[in-house]
Amino acid sequence: VSSKGFPDIVAIHPTWGGVAWECKMPGNEATRNQINWLMLFDGVGFATGVIFPADLDELYKVIESTS
Repeated sequence: VSSKGFPDIVAIHPTWGGVAWECKMPGNEATRNQINWLMLFDGVGFATGVIFPADLDELYKVIESTS
């Protein structure tokens, strides 16, 4: 795996673990390189996904519930 396609957001927290998210605008899809990176992070236990602006309210709730 190369650095091309590395996720837009990668965060690690000592309590709730790690996340790797690729941010996309509606109508756009993740590239093969982006999917490969997300699969790599998923394989080591990170929560991964492709997120869109419409997902932000839900993501804020998840972040607030873990802090």
